[in-house]
Amino acid sequence: MAAAKGADEFTVEIHIPQFVTNALDRVPFLTTYLKWWIELWRENPVHLLVETALIVLILYILLKRPSKKKSKLETLPPAMVQDLLNDFKPEPLCPELNPAAKQVLDDIVVLEEKAAKYTKVRGVDGKVLNCVTLDFLGLGQRKEITDAANAALDKYGCGSCGPRGFYGSIDVHVYLEQDLAKFFGTEEAIVYSDASSTASSAIPAFSNRADLLVVDDGCNESIMTGVNLSRSRVLFFKHNDMEDLARLLEKVADEDKRLKRSPQRRFIITEGLYRNFGDIAPVDEIVRLKHKYKWRLFLDESHALGVFGANGRGVHEHFGVEAKDIELLIASLSTTLSSVGGFCVGTREVVEHQRLSGAGYCFSASSPPFVSTAASAAIKVLDEEGRSKLMPTIKRNAQFFNAKVYELGAGLISPTSNPASALVHLRLAPEYRVCKDRADYTEASRCKEDKALREITRRMRDKGFLLTVANYIVPSDDAKVKVGSSEMPPLPPPSIRAVITALHTEDELTAVAQTLCDVTKQVVQELTLGPDAASAKSPSSSGVRKR
Repeated sequence: MAAAKGADEFTVEIHIPQFVTNALDRVPFLTTYLKWWIELWRENPVHLLVETALIVLILYILLKRPSKKKSKLETLPPAMVQDLLNDFKPEPLCPELNPAAKQVLDDIVVLEEKAAKYTKVRGVDGKVLNCVTLDFLGLGQRKEITDAANAALDKYGCGSCGPRGFYGSIDVHVYLEQDLAKFFGTEEAIVYSDASSTASSAIPAFSNRADLLVVDDGCNESIMTGVNLSRSRVLFFKHNDMEDLARLLEKVADEDKRLKRSPQRRFIITEGLYRNFGDIAPVDEIVRLKHKYKWRLFLDESHALGVFGANGRGVHEHFGVEAKDIELLIASLSTTLSSVGGFCVGTREVVEHQRLSGAGYCFSASSPPFVSTAASAAIKVLDEEGRSKLMPTIKRNAQFFNAKVYELGAGLISPTSNPASALVHLRLAPEYRVCKDRADYTEASRCKEDKALREITRRMRDKGFLLTVANYIVPSDDAKVKVGSSEMPPLPPPSIRAVITALHTEDELTAVAQTLCDVTKQVVQELTLGPDAASAKSPSSSGVRKR
């Protein structure tokens, strides 16, 4: 193939068969490439060899199948693998329930009918008087509201299919916000599709790790979740203790002077009517402290809406405080307004900021249109009949029931809530409590007292009255739960919770109070003397004080 023509001349002749040439001519550009390749071979064969080797290497890397790597088990001896499999214990999908959680599950109540004044409970013969619904004014039973919801359901369908900021806003959402702003006398309102996410979204929307929150240590878990999500510095003041609140605010003011610190965003966070206690906050005193120390106020009026105040706006109206003096005023739509969701009212700047920063507003689907229509209809009824008819009725019923239980239950059980509160918390008499102070309860002692209260409510259901025990997430004794920068305050004390509505009559409330006292007497006798001794002894010879 090669012949020498001179000392410094080297040529290569390559003979390609004719049939190969004919086949190559049929492929476009291949003949041209072959001629280029032969020419390059004649001029610089070394370059061609290097280039060809690189092309082959690249093709090899691209086309080579990766070899399967051996797992760690395959590299171990079979006997060791078997030992590891025998010792393997998979983690449970859910952690084991603590005794408190088991008691809650064992005492779960299932309604088999609508939560009306009288309803049906699974496992109980006949209907029971509903004393647990938060429909304080009974608006959920009003025909005009259900008719409005049905009409909206027929017109708009069930869901809105998107967040408010992304094709999820419907005209009835805007109308409801306008109705709420008008009712509270504020510039604007914003509606959330979930009541719990209202507080847990509004608080972190305005407060971050550089800010300071002073929080009542009896606030509900929705507020605690929002405080925790804000990652702010948190200081707790004793539940409903204005002297302790003033002490904390003065302490922060002294720190500012000593450290020459410029004030950051600061909020006092509290409830109008506390869900976990049933008492009310002195909002007028809190507003005075707020102005004195230049703080902002976050107030939750969920359980005071429609019950307190001349027009039913809440505890702040009850104390003569205007809504404009409260920077963040929130409430639930699922209590008095018999709907679903929550809202916040305030200035235009406060509301518009939440439309971009409120997580529950931005990232949750908006509430179904018929839900907003029902809430607007409830506001209309509250405007027309609240002051003249509904609110006087529920105030009278709440005061009557609290007084009746206090009278009949002396030495047994008594309300610890505000005498005018429709949300009533009932506790055993001090001699029957496991611990005197809420901070003294351990997991075991709380479960012990909680068990007695659940036995009382179970027997009440059997006698035709539906009450409930206030449920809380009880951490184990060695668990250190934090809220923001502070340790979680003690849980509220165990209590029975009863809700009084405008639909109840005095005869019904008297029957509830009398039966509650009778059942409580039986339970505490059994706890004190044992069931056999309790049945053999008369009430006068038991450890219960005479009424």
